[in-house]
Amino acid sequence: MNRTFGSRVGEYTLVSKCMNTISEQTIIDYYDKATKLRTTVVEKETRDNQGTFIRLLGSSMRYKEGYPPLVFDSGIMNIHDKKNTGFSAFLPTVTAQEHVNRFDSYVQEHLREKSLDFFLLNDTAHIPDYLKKIPDHMRRCGFNVKKEGEHPDLVEELRELAFDAYDEVLKLNPAPCPVDEFSDFMINEQSRKEHTVFKGFGLSVPSKVQKAFFTLFAEGSEFEE
Repeated sequence: MNRTFGSRVGEYTLVSKCMNTISEQTIIDYYDKATKLRTTVVEKETRDNQGTFIRLLGSSMRYKEGYPPLVFDSGIMNIHDKKNTGFSAFLPTVTAQEHVNRFDSYVQEHLREKSLDFFLLNDTAHIPDYLKKIPDHMRRCGFNVKKEGEHPDLVEELRELAFDAYDEVLKLNPAPCPVDEFSDFMINEQSRKEHTVFKGFGLSVPSKVQKAFFTLFAEGSEFEE
């Protein structure tokens, strides 16, 4: 990871063992005083004793006051001995249409240059089922890429693209965004839904573990600047 996020202001480790499943996650908070940007980065692996795993690679939330947060979910999964790499990036709670237009136009242009198959998150006919669990108004802006096999280099490439697209949004005028609405949804609703998703893959991750994880990931941290 070549990009710098400022000072490391917090690090949290969460481990759960339930039935046949171990889930280990490290969440790190960064703050850049110069840009006033907050960034949370996750490394997480959920696995069983049969070789099934879901591994998050640097999934992140990046936020600056007055702008929608950038959230992306990136990782590799091995389900039923079939590996896939997935990446989704979006701006939940975005309210300004110019923010939507700038982000989506930037990523579409660069994804086409890379000759990658992708879908915009508002295309419910094609995005993965787990993304459809996020309310429509939180999927107004963003994209999804999925590729068979294990491709960590692709994840890193798409991470940088998402960060670059967000930098373009930050060049625009700020607009009020209900950021807390997204964190409340992830902590109180998505945590229960993801328990069901894991169960469908044969993994046991209680909703209270996901709730703790999303609290550490999506809820803002208090610290002195």
